[in-house]
Amino acid sequence: MDETKEIFAEAFRRLKVQNPTGKITVKRIAEEAGFDRHTFYYHFSGIDDLVSWIIDSKLLTLFENKDVRWESTIRSAVALFTDDSWFELATRINESTYALLIRKIAPIIAKDIKESDEGRKLRDKDISLIAHSAVWAVSGAFYSWLSDPAWRSEKDMADKLIMLIRRYIDNGIEVFSSR
Repeated sequence: MDETKEIFAEAFRRLKVQNPTGKITVKRIAEEAGFDRHTFYYHFSGIDDLVSWIIDSKLLTLFENKDVRWESTIRSAVALFTDDSWFELATRINESTYALLIRKIAPIIAKDIKESDEGRKLRDKDISLIAHSAVWAVSGAFYSWLSDPAWRSEKDMADKLIMLIRRYIDNGIEVFSSR
């Protein structure tokens, strides 16, 4: 089933590259993919559902390597959304995608916090709160960046997001360690 979804996603991407400003219809996507509209609707409720699936599946691939540091994941996510063939899709991120991003990156950040807690003063609840707070802050900044074409610098945005997360981690460790 995911293979067929991937075919539709690639067809959509090709159409997007060929016609970045044009309206893309379900019929055009299905034809490009070599299927009919009924097959498209079997897998997706509409184009927005396809876009959500594309974004979610691309994000999930960033988290497959459990040994990767969160900084690398942030840089990869930013790079993913600056790819011209996907960029406009990023502004259509929905709540479930944010939830997915938070669910996947918070544990990676929590692992970093745990390693940074040299005196072992933090409880697991503290670590989780710090990690989730950092991710929520970053998701808002990330969305603002995606919505503003002036923020097109991939490196600058990745650096700012990493700096923001690092501040949340450092401040959180300081606050919770001082009790």
